[in-house]
Amino acid sequence: MNNFWQMQLHPSKPNWSINNIDNILLQYAVIGMGDEWVNDGGAPIRFKKDMSIGDIVVIRHQGSPRYLVEVISNAIKNEGNDQIDVWFEIYRKVRILSNEGVKFKSIYKKAKNKNWSDGLFALTSFQTANDWDFAHYWYNQVKKNETMKRYNLLLKSNHNLILTGAPGTGKTYLAKLIAAELLKLDDVRSLKGNKHFGFVQFHPSYDYTDFVEGLRPIDQNETGSIGFERRDGIFKEFCKRAALDSKRDDTTPFNKLYELLLQKIKDGEIDRFAQRTGKQIFIKEISGNNNVILFVPKEQEESEERTYTISYNRLNKLSKVFPDKVSLESINNIDKEIRQAIGGCNTSAYWAVLNQIWELSNSTNNSNENLPYVFVIDEINRGELSKIFGELFFSIDPGYRGTEGNVITQYQKLVGEGDIFEEGFYIPENVYIIGTMNDIDRSVESMDFAMRRRFAWTEVSAAESYQNMIEGSSDFTDAEKADIKCRMDNLNQAILKPELGLGESFQIGAAYFRKLLIYKDLGTEEAFNMLWENHLSGLIYEYLRGNKNAQEQLNELRDAYYKRPGIA
Repeated sequence: MNNFWQMQLHPSKPNWSINNIDNILLQYAVIGMGDEWVNDGGAPIRFKKDMSIGDIVVIRHQGSPRYLVEVISNAIKNEGNDQIDVWFEIYRKVRILSNEGVKFKSIYKKAKNKNWSDGLFALTSFQTANDWDFAHYWYNQVKKNETMKRYNLLLKSNHNLILTGAPGTGKTYLAKLIAAELLKLDDVRSLKGNKHFGFVQFHPSYDYTDFVEGLRPIDQNETGSIGFERRDGIFKEFCKRAALDSKRDDTTPFNKLYELLLQKIKDGEIDRFAQRTGKQIFIKEISGNNNVILFVPKEQEESEERTYTISYNRLNKLSKVFPDKVSLESINNIDKEIRQAIGGCNTSAYWAVLNQIWELSNSTNNSNENLPYVFVIDEINRGELSKIFGELFFSIDPGYRGTEGNVITQYQKLVGEGDIFEEGFYIPENVYIIGTMNDIDRSVESMDFAMRRRFAWTEVSAAESYQNMIEGSSDFTDAEKADIKCRMDNLNQAILKPELGLGESFQIGAAYFRKLLIYKDLGTEEAFNMLWENHLSGLIYEYLRGNKNAQEQLNELRDAYYKRPGIA
């Protein structure tokens, strides 16, 4: 288990600004302090002796979290002749995990209704904090974000992704997490009713008319006679929404972008702006009439703190002269060109704020790239794919997305005039498909190689399922998490024994261990008993059915499940 620390960097110049601290971490990736402290003689000793490689450190500055780093070296004494020019008498090399302390401080407040520093014994001291909830929360969120980035890269690069793995590894839940991340939603609950998300579960009776299109009975008149009409299936209907949205020009107006900027400031996501020179100018407050008040701290070689007011009206006027990020960056003389547009002002400050607004615009305005639609097909291998996809077998290929992959469907002549697919059906470029399937399902063989090569494949391991579903969950205490991990690891290691003839695809995923929540009122030990008797033993016996010593092997796996540290 990692130790979690929190500290403020203490270079030889104690009044250094945040820019200097940023420079130390971003350019040199080190943390450190003086070798002797008058007011806390134990801190350097703990920094040298108690901190370990792999420990996680929250770096503060002026009472707020700034960086999350991982220690990657032992303590080094700065002799003044090393290759790295650092400002500490003792230092350690680190890997920066996150530089978004202000953002996560706000996210934590919303999620937990607690301040980031709750639970700290003394904010100004250097200390271990393994019971410090914010550090755990930030670290788990960063790990989760790294995992999601990997999955999103796979999905964006290939358009089609299949998650495989052992039963209970949370593939369906992970598919929804990936979708929520790609759609920039807070959590999977936000997917419900969202037009950018679609979901279906395949089964042996599912066919083309359900998925693409088919004839459906209708009541033709008041006499009750029945007729038939062509209806879009769930996937074609989904693709139609995506195709229509990709044709819209939803450029966000400037006043909406400014409102978004103010909200991000209020939420703590933005606390400064980068000027063209790279220097930072900080946000002091939002005035009563929604102007932004900025300041330059006196630490930045200023004799006193200077403040500047950014007027919305002047900023709006400036936006019409420089209507995008490209035009703003092409300015040759900031003072001259901005003053010509809006008169006398702190031109660097106005440039910095408008530049941030155009960055928000790039991430907000709709286009084929930033309007994704994600369709999840659960148990994709349980359906007869050739019967379900039909001629979409061709257009689902990532190389034939868009109108280039236009196909004539079985019911094309019945498609109405003015329908976006009147000339043929295609899968829009902004549609992404995630399928899930169990490795050991007997219907795996129904997916032929031609369909397989149209998807990227990635396995969700049992160990990863623990990280996704248990480690970062608030449903279990630290002691319960440790107990779950121990039993799960022991059981899965026993399943891998060659004499059982099973393998990784038969390991038990963390979704089964979440069933402990059903029995939590019975107490921890009885809950684990109920999990084995009612959920695991029957499944594992099915794995072993046909083995000569099936019952004996089941007993061995049961013993592994109940084996814990200190228990023979």
